[in-house]
Amino acid sequence: MLKPLVRVFVLVLASVACVGFAHAFTFRSSEGHFTAEFAEEPKLKEISGKNHEGAPFTQYIWQAHKDGTVFTVSMTISTKQLKFNYDQGVTGFVQAINGKLIRQQKLQIKRTEGREMIVEAAGVIFRVRFVFVDQRLYQISCGGPPGSEKSAAAEAFLNSVQLGK
Repeated sequence: MLKPLVRVFVLVLASVACVGFAHAFTFRSSEGHFTAEFAEEPKLKEISGKNHEGAPFTQYIWQAHKDGTVFTVSMTISTKQLKFNYDQGVTGFVQAINGKLIRQQKLQIKRTEGREMIVEAAGVIFRVRFVFVDQRLYQISCGGPPGSEKSAAAEAFLNSVQLGK
């Protein structure tokens, strides 16, 4: 009796996951050393600057929009050896968008501890993952109307990101 129910549950779960990937654009970045399933082909923006210690950095931002939600992978790299403090990163993100931290939790990506947070700012809900690996800071996020952070599309995108060459 329990086995048929488990099979039905697995089939339903698989079909929901497939909906999130429907019409996805598989993107591979040689600069960012990652792959991701975006809703559509992302646009690239490149920013150069200096951090609070004066070390030069380059930030690459890949972004796609779909149904009022923005899907983003950002990768920052510096010529100087970096360390990243997740608590300061969360605080900095929240302050930068003048937001309110709803919750945060630790997570594992590529055997590296990262951080995930939910932030509200001006009616937009952001679900953001930070992970610092191979001297690269990745910020994987989606932002949209309330509820979009829990959507099948958000889950599919966030879980599709694979770091490494």
